[in-house]
This record gives sequence, C-alpha cells and structure tokens, in this order.
Amino acid sequence: MSFANSDELIAAVGRWIKRKDLASVAPDFITLFEARVNRVLRTSSQRKFESVSVIGGSAPLPADWLEAIAVDDGKCPLHFMTTLQFGPVQVNSGHYAIEGGAILVSGGTETVNLRYYAKVPPLGAANPTNWLLASHPDAYLFGALTEAEPYLVNDARMALWKDRGDTAIQAIQMADDQARFSGDTLQIATPR
Repeated sequence: MSFANSDELIAAVGRWIKRKDLASVAPDFITLFEARVNRVLRTSSQRKFESVSVIGGSAPLPADWLEAIAVDDGKCPLHFMTTLQFGPVQVNSGHYAIEGGAILVSGGTETVNLRYYAKVPPLGAANPTNWLLASHPDAYLFGALTEAEPYLVNDARMALWKDRGDTAIQAIQMADDQARFSGDTLQIATPR
C-alpha cells in the first residue's frame, strides 16, 4: 500500500469505507488526523532549526512550532522559565518563556536559535505529499478512516481503525527512538 499524494489517499479512503461520494469531506478527515498526530508524534523527521530576531524582548515562533528541543543565543543555551516566573521585566540574561505564539527572551539578546519539533506538513493542493505519507501511508489511511467513522455514524468500525492507526503511530515513534539512540552506549557528559 502506497499513496504518492493526497489525491490517492482520498481515493483510498473512499475505497476502504466503500463510499465514493465522500471525496469532498475526506480532506477534513485527513486534517483531523494531522491534528491528532501533531499532539503525540515527535520524530527526527519533525526536527527543525530556525534563527529568529528578538525585538523588544520577544520574537514570533515559527508557524509550524510544536515544542522546543533547545534554545540558545548563539553563545550559550537559554533556560526555560514559565511566564509567571519570567514576569513582566526579566533583566537577567539566559532565560526564555513561551507565551502564545511568541518566545520571550531575557536580557539584551538579539537573535535566538531554535531547535524544535515541527508540525507534520499538512496535505493539500499546495502540498500534495509529506514525509509521513511517503514513509508511513498506513498511519495516514487508518488515521483518516478513524476520523471518517463518526461522520458516517459507524461507531463499530471506528475502534478497528483507531487501533490500527494508533499502532502505526506508536511503531513510528518507537522505530525513530530506537534509530536515534542506537549504535553505542549512552554517555552522560559533565556540564560545561
């Protein structure tokens, strides 16, 4: 089973639920699956790097931001604080907080380097494929089928598709974790 693009995935969803009349709503099922997978999946394929300019102590987060892996100012790592700890005026350098769609940065930092997990690029007309569809079409198919069943008022089939989709997502995460941490024994370094 392989789908080269979102149109082929939409056609497959119709075949699996034996309804060709749902092509107009199948993209909604795919979007709902993407929202669900973005809440749980954190793989090396989602890791990104971006430098952002800090103006007035804050900078907008990238549009595809999910969560931070590491934040630094080009010289030293910055340390996380909650927005309550950060307060309205944080004069000490070396700290950051996340508030809404922005990163708040202490001191006179002008540029922040973000290593972060990014959302799975959404499928659509402008983006007919992505790394998840290319490598794991089963996750997309069973995820979209899970979202289709409540629409079809077919609760009995939903459990079947959800189990298959969840199993695929867990296997993707497990395989990525194994690949990332394999090859040698983990060494704990002393702080610099």
